[in-house]
Amino acid sequence: MSLTFRGGVRIGIRKKAANKEIEQYIPTRVMLPFTDDCTLNIGDSVSRNQPIGTDSHGIWHASIAGKITEIRELDGKKYLYIEADGEKREEKPLAPADKPLSAFSAEEIAETVRLAGIFGMGGGKSTAEKLAAAMGKVERIIVNCAESEPYSSADHRTLLERPEEVVNGAKILMRALSVDRAYIGIEEDKLDAATAVDRVNGQSELVRVRILKSKYPQGSEKMLVSAILGKPYPAGKTPEECGCFVINCRTCAAVFRAFAYGEVMTSTTVTVSGGAIKRARNLTLPLGTLLSDVVKHCGGDGASAVIIGGAMNGIKQTELDAPILSGAAILCLSPHYRAPEQFACIRCGRCASSCPMSLSPVSIYNALKKNKEKRAATLRADLCIECGTCAFVCPARLPLLEEIRAMKHRPTEEMPKDVPTTEAEAEQKEVAEDEKSEA
Repeated sequence: MSLTFRGGVRIGIRKKAANKEIEQYIPTRVMLPFTDDCTLNIGDSVSRNQPIGTDSHGIWHASIAGKITEIRELDGKKYLYIEADGEKREEKPLAPADKPLSAFSAEEIAETVRLAGIFGMGGGKSTAEKLAAAMGKVERIIVNCAESEPYSSADHRTLLERPEEVVNGAKILMRALSVDRAYIGIEEDKLDAATAVDRVNGQSELVRVRILKSKYPQGSEKMLVSAILGKPYPAGKTPEECGCFVINCRTCAAVFRAFAYGEVMTSTTVTVSGGAIKRARNLTLPLGTLLSDVVKHCGGDGASAVIIGGAMNGIKQTELDAPILSGAAILCLSPHYRAPEQFACIRCGRCASSCPMSLSPVSIYNALKKNKEKRAATLRADLCIECGTCAFVCPARLPLLEEIRAMKHRPTEEMPKDVPTTEAEAEQKEVAEDEKSEA
């Protein structure tokens, strides 16, 4: 029986790139973060794999060889603009592992991951820091290959084409965390990926496949933990506090390549799809590749909008000359696409019944529209995982996700103690506060 979680929605959108092998794309320019400790200047040359700075993601490495032609500011952040110049430069990867995995200590594994600059492929923090925080606290590793976001197939293709890297990467992390169980979560519409893993795994019980229902947002780490543990995800807890270390399958493969080949993280794999793209594809590209270059390369120049992160919870891009540093999908909407018209809420309750975190999105939305952020906080807007399920099922097409996301990214006061636990309590609290304010 397929495992699942409470709430969510079946989307049923065919992934056009699921049968397309991963292709390499090499641009002539990239933009990488200009961190506080970066000592490079305009005119300096860099070789591929060269460390250039450190931030919360970990160590950044130059993803192409070339010269720094500009230090550019975008959305309040500074970036190094590197242009390839065609010159051959010595690349200095890490030294591959020279001893059996059993001879490595947890600290040695974490240090290799740190030096490789590996971070969560969804845009998360440094994997080395995540490892350090989980040591001695978790009982199992969960490798995330649910990929429930429509159109995205980068994880699926990684498992199909490089299952041995994912499985062996999981074993390396098991050694680092001293655990004897690792699960690879795969949705039931990707059984070919499960077969690929089983073929590599053979009779070993160290890494086991868990089949999940094809339901959105199964790819959220909290929903993944809930499905595999078979119980609701506790509010306010981290996966580590639930005894689970969750890692994306592409990040897992990067861990293996760091050990086996001394590779540092300089690339990511994304799916490029949407109505404006004639041929959906999966691309491996250097970190910092400009979004505009990828869109042009894939024939999406005439798109009415470009979204990074997927159709459900992605963010519409206002600037295409921006670097791709994370995310698994680039969606180029057809020039004929028009946003659906909005209507008044009909109080159908679909947003609440489908919310995987058991929130009342419309109650939070109404509070925010009335500039009552304290009420929104009381309704536990902080627990929202920004999956967009509420907006997807809303017949009135209210911008529920946009309002809640905007509120979550503004500084808020400490969470009130009188937190409602059900939709009915949230509704009663909202009505009572309305009556009080009107009086």
